[in-house]
Amino acid sequence: MAAALAAQGAHPFSYPLIAHEPVVLGPATEQALRGLASYDCLVFTSATAVDCFAALHRQCGADIALPPIAAVGPATARAVAKELGEPAFVSSIRTGGGLAAELVSAGMLGRILVPAADVADPSLATELRKAGATVQLLTVYRTVPGPAAAALAAAVAAGGIDVVLLASPSAARALARGLEAEPGHPDAPPVVCIGPTTAREAVGLGLEVVAVAAEPSRQELLTALWEWTRRNPERRHAAIQ
Repeated sequence: MAAALAAQGAHPFSYPLIAHEPVVLGPATEQALRGLASYDCLVFTSATAVDCFAALHRQCGADIALPPIAAVGPATARAVAKELGEPAFVSSIRTGGGLAAELVSAGMLGRILVPAADVADPSLATELRKAGATVQLLTVYRTVPGPAAAALAAAVAAGGIDVVLLASPSAARALARGLEAEPGHPDAPPVVCIGPTTAREAVGLGLEVVAVAAEPSRQELLTALWEWTRRNPERRHAAIQ
């Protein structure tokens, strides 16, 4: 993404606000994995969840058969194909709520296992349960603070950042915490969000959301940024979380 920004004349700075920490294979996780045959569907909403689940699956025993797999969007589907085999279903709407609606329409209900982060958006499970599915969430990784929140806050305080690109609600929370901890509590620059869930979190934290990607992808996030910078050509210093 930094290269794409620089190619368009922006001055990008990368600040990892969050990191992903895979969970250790414990009794509860192993029980869920060994019971995969009892599920009608395995649902993934991110490539990170796929990678972490696949690692746990290998530790537990890669010979354990998998139920049909559903994935949200092409990026997650590619990760599934690489690590676990071709998915049985790929949603055209790249959100958890959109995936739930399409699964319901396709009749893919029953017992569903959703490997995800510890802070995953609950909308997928909520909508599936409303439709009659039995949903179990399985934490396969945790979202932890990244190393650069303080550095980004200092850059903001120094006036070196015009806009921040946020790719998750967790990143929005990390940005707000970093600014709160910075001496003088500098005002946050405008933010461009990868989707409505991130935008809602940002607004709730008091951040100024100036653009939201039409779909939750890096390309659409860049498109939203370009549209904003065309209206604000003097603001070209972008921080990428």
